[in-house]
Amino acid sequence: MPRAQTRTLLREGDGGVVRRTLLPGGLRVITEQVPGVRSAAFGVWVDAGSRDESRPQMGSAHYLEHLLFKGTSERSALDISASIEAVGGDLNAFTTKEYTCYYARVLDQDLPLAINVVCDVVTGALLRVDDVEAERGVILEEIA
Repeated sequence: MPRAQTRTLLREGDGGVVRRTLLPGGLRVITEQVPGVRSAAFGVWVDAGSRDESRPQMGSAHYLEHLLFKGTSERSALDISASIEAVGGDLNAFTTKEYTCYYARVLDQDLPLAINVVCDVVTGALLRVDDVEAERGVILEEIA
């Protein structure tokens, strides 16, 4: 079985280290350790943004970004946000021309929860028809 390949990208004067790990399946993982910091962030960057949309698809990456938070097979929309807020964390997403990012920021002790919630949102979203219609109004308000 192939092994993960890790290399150091940056060593900082305060002892911080940035590393890039390539997992056997091709997933890239970037980690940064900052000495003395108790917060942690976990994000999934999807290599798709508005540059990948045709004229009829314009806005679909941003639309999908919103829909993923509407519920999964494991969590309702309320459970998604409440689980991170309950530990004082922040859960959010954004779309750029190049990519879409889904992320959570929490205390280091709550990192396993953040990873679980973000991965659930990204891989288990239900994408229900009712949510698609309801979210249309939200997106139109943001554009206006």
